[in-house]
Amino acid sequence: MAAQTFTIELDGFWREQNKGSIPAKSGVYCVYSCVSNTKEKIILLKKLIYIGESEDVNNRISDHEKLPEWRKHLKSGEMLCYSFGEVEATNRARCEAAMIFKHKLQKNTEYVGSFAFDQTTMNLSGATSLLSTSFTVNRTNSLGLPFPLRSKGIRRFAALTSWMGHIFFPIGYPPDWRKKLRVSSEADDE
Repeated sequence: MAAQTFTIELDGFWREQNKGSIPAKSGVYCVYSCVSNTKEKIILLKKLIYIGESEDVNNRISDHEKLPEWRKHLKSGEMLCYSFGEVEATNRARCEAAMIFKHKLQKNTEYVGSFAFDQTTMNLSGATSLLSTSFTVNRTNSLGLPFPLRSKGIRRFAALTSWMGHIFFPIGYPPDWRKKLRVSSEADDE
């Protein structure tokens, strides 16, 4: 893999009752909570809930296993709505991962804390409300740390500073990194 840039045109927005009109194509999709004013034909997006990918987005959204969880985010008068961006099958997972890693949504569990692909630049256009439209993400390890910090030295530093009772890491690391960090004598023997 090498650094790549992806441009995605997102179409939308489809309300819950119209989600059958979402294209049956390969791509990424976003799930939002929204308020609809049918008289004025306006949708006001409230919250970005979930980002996903599928070979057939229409089929995937129609009976998604997380639908009940998404509905729990709805307040009185709100409904779910969706946007869709066509992406080739070979790039779907990478684009989805970049979008999830950037936006860190609660209902997404995969890719929130780490990004396993090479440098990826995303340029989003169209129905992009509540999304960052231009961003770059870099490969991280399972702790969410940039790969150059994955050496024995960082493990020794973490063990030493933890032993001293003071942990000093630059701002921007996940708040739960300490739970993920496992320092052992076996790790230092690598």
